[in-house]
Amino acid sequence: MSTPASGGFFNTAWLFKLRLAVRRLWLRAALFGVLGVATAVLAAFLAPYVPSDIAVKIGGRAVDTILSLMASSMLAVTTFSLSTMVAAQAAAAQSGSPRATELLTEDNHAHNALSTFIGAFLFSVVGLVALETESYGAHGRVIMFGVTILVLVAVVATLIRWVDSLARLGRVSNTISKLEKVTRDAIEMRGAQPFRGGKAYKALPRGTTAIAAPSVGYVQYIDMAALGRLADKHEITLYLEADTGSFMYPGRPLARYRGTLDEDGENSIAASFVLGDRRTFEQDMRYGLIVLCEVAQRALSAAVNDPGTAMDVIAVQLRLLAQWHDCRSAFDGGAEYEHIHVREPSAEELLDDAFAPVARDAAGNAEVQLRLQKAFAALEALGDDDGNFARAARRHAKIARERALKAFTHEADRKLLERAV
Repeated sequence: MSTPASGGFFNTAWLFKLRLAVRRLWLRAALFGVLGVATAVLAAFLAPYVPSDIAVKIGGRAVDTILSLMASSMLAVTTFSLSTMVAAQAAAAQSGSPRATELLTEDNHAHNALSTFIGAFLFSVVGLVALETESYGAHGRVIMFGVTILVLVAVVATLIRWVDSLARLGRVSNTISKLEKVTRDAIEMRGAQPFRGGKAYKALPRGTTAIAAPSVGYVQYIDMAALGRLADKHEITLYLEADTGSFMYPGRPLARYRGTLDEDGENSIAASFVLGDRRTFEQDMRYGLIVLCEVAQRALSAAVNDPGTAMDVIAVQLRLLAQWHDCRSAFDGGAEYEHIHVREPSAEELLDDAFAPVARDAAGNAEVQLRLQKAFAALEALGDDDGNFARAARRHAKIARERALKAFTHEADRKLLERAV
C-alpha cells in the first residue's frame, strides 16, 4: 500500500497513483466488459431509429449464430492468452529477473488483447440472453448485427497484433528491450531536471529539522509541486534526504527544513513522498539499471551460462549512461522551486548500479571482462565538466581488472586483458 499524498485529488501524487491503477490488468478488462454490456443493452433503446426496410433485408435471426460463435470462442481465447502470459512471466523471471515481470503484466498489447476478448465475450453473452428473452424486435436485431460486426472487426485486428506480440513475449531479448525503454524514459524525465526542478543540494546548513518517514517502504514518487507550495506557504527551505528508490523506515529522514513549521506542515511534507511496498520504474532511473544488471547476473549464473546476454546488457547500460550524460550536459541549471534542494544521482552510484555486480560475477570470464573494459573506456571518453564520469569509470575499470586478473587461471587471458586495458 502507498501512503496518502497531500493536497487535493488533482495534485501530481494522485495522478501518479491513478497511472499505477490504470496499468492493472483487471481494470482495463473490467472497463471493456462494462462497455460490452452497455452496448448490448443500448441496442434495445436504439431500435426505433432503424428503418423498416433494413430490418427486413437483414433478417430476424442473422445475429444469433455470430453471437454464439463469438461467446464460445472468446472464452477459449481469453483462457489461452492468460495461460500464455503466466508462462511468459515465469520464463522472464527465470531467464531475466523477477523484477522485470511487472513490465510484462503492464504491457499495453496484453492489456488491449485480454480486455478486448473479455469485453467481446461479455457482449456476446448479454446479447444472447437479450435475444432469447425477446428483448429485441426486428429493428433491435439490426442494431445488434451492426455492433456485432464492429466487435468482430476489433477482435480480428486485436488477434493479429496479439499473435505478433506472443512470438516475442517472455524472451530475454524482449525483456531487455522493455527494460531499456522504461529506463530510457525515466532518464529523459530526470535528465531534463536533474534536481527535480529544485536547486543542487551541496551542503546541509546548521539549524535544520528532520522530517522522518512515517512507515517502512520505498519512495515511489516525490510530489515536487506540493513541496514547492508548502515551502512557499510556510517560508521554509527544504533539503531532500530521500530520492525515489530510497528504502525508508520510521526514524530515517525524508527531508530536512530550515525555518518554522508546525506538526501539520511536517505531516504534509511527509505525505508528499509516496511510499510503497516495492520500487517502480517511472521516476526511479536507478531501478531500471539495477534490474538490467540482474538480467546480466542471471545470464552469468551456472544454471543459464549465457555470457552473450550479459554482454548485450553491458551495451544497453552503456547507451543509457551515455544518454544520462547527454541530458545532464544539456541542463541549463534553471530551478522552478528555489526553496528546495535536491541531490542528483552521482556517477559513482550509477556505475555501481549498472556494472559492479556484473564485474564481480564475471570475474573469470575473459569475454565479458573485455566488454566491461571497453564500456568503461567509452564512459571515460565521454568527458564532463567536473570529471565525475571519467573518475568513476577509471575506478570501476581498475576494480574489474584486479578481480579478473586474480580469477583468470591462464596467462593468455591475463595478457589479453592487459592489452585491452
